Amino acid sequence: MSEMIQLVSTGKTQIQSVSIVPSTRRGCNAGCRSCIAHMTPGTTETKPSYCPLHRVRDLLDYGKQGGAMTAIFTSKSEPTLDYKDNRESFLEMMAMARDALPQVDMHTNGILLAENTDFLKDMYDYGLNMLTLSLANFKDPKNRAFMRIGSKAYNPYKIIEQANRLGILMRCSVLLTKQTVSNLSDLLFYIRAAKEAGVDMIVVRELWNAPETLSDPVSQWCAENFVDSQPIYEAIRAAVKSSENGQKLYGMRFEEVRILPWGTQVFSIDGVNVTFANCDEKCPTGTIKSVQLVPKTYPGEVIGWRMRGSWGNDGDTLG
Repeated sequence: MSEMIQLVSTGKTQIQSVSIVPSTRRGCNAGCRSCIAHMTPGTTETKPSYCPLHRVRDLLDYGKQGGAMTAIFTSKSEPTLDYKDNRESFLEMMAMARDALPQVDMHTNGILLAENTDFLKDMYDYGLNMLTLSLANFKDPKNRAFMRIGSKAYNPYKIIEQANRLGILMRCSVLLTKQTVSNLSDLLFYIRAAKEAGVDMIVVRELWNAPETLSDPVSQWCAENFVDSQPIYEAIRAAVKSSENGQKLYGMRFEEVRILPWGTQVFSIDGVNVTFANCDEKCPTGTIKSVQLVPKTYPGEVIGWRMRGSWGNDGDTLG
């Protein structure tokens, strides 16, 4: 467990973002092979409890006082399922987030957005101005095999096009795996395809490195398909040096943009912002990368909502 951090009262704590889990739902409509929330294959909770609005307000107050810029709608499942089942509550949370912070993001697999084009417009009207689409590969068969998507309507290009039309900042999240994107060549293809589709930003993630004691199918899949991001990261840094000398490596322009507070370099690759992320990133003392509002079950099956400074099961409880 990380060291407990005092919030706000010190006047020095910096919070980069806040994350809202809208409900207690633990069933997903995708079957991603690497799901670290263990929703593969998942279970369906027919009547999840939704986060009370006063707790959303508390979280946003913490974030605003700590300098947060972004509210992220995420889930142990899939946030668009929460929107579908309880539109009024979901959109009220989104409107509150937009009133408090300048950027409202949602992390999604996009399946329901592709099937229901009115969903994204509705969320935009209530404050959504950034969308992070989990997309394994721009080659449709590879993406469908990884996510095990059965919907014929699923088309990430249409989701990205609609986001662009609405003026929503568009980001893709890609996992490095031996089955999808496994080397620099694969990643550069992904970046080219993303740019052509209208994506502004890409975050490149490593697979969850499960403890050796876990033997479930997801953990085994992650261990067997793990790809180390470091060689790819170093190759991009080398390409930056070539670009500084006026050369285009791989026919693309590479630049360093800035360094994030936790030490991660932001690159511009042919105009697309690219960052690398993993589950073990450490922030400087006094900086919290994200404060999450998550459900917690108490004795008697009572559900409470608590703010935590870590996604881990033992993450620090902050409020």
